[in-house]
Amino acid sequence: MGLSHMRVGMFLLISTVGRVFGTIMLSVCGSFARNHEKTALFIAFGITGVIVLLAYLYKDKWLAALKKRHIGRRH
Repeated sequence: MGLSHMRVGMFLLISTVGRVFGTIMLSVCGSFARNHEKTALFIAFGITGVIVLLAYLYKDKWLAALKKRHIGRRH
């Protein structure tokens, strides 16, 4: 954050959402693994994989939209 022009509020929002999602997925997957629920574990891995893949495939569009929004706020 210190090297960017990102506002503190936006940084906190992004980092909190990312941490919450990661913590939930770690807890869910850990519970499935502990209880030997292999099917549910692989479904959770699959859902996470799809989300990561979509984020990777559409990152340029999302970044362009965020930049456009940011530039619109400056004027």
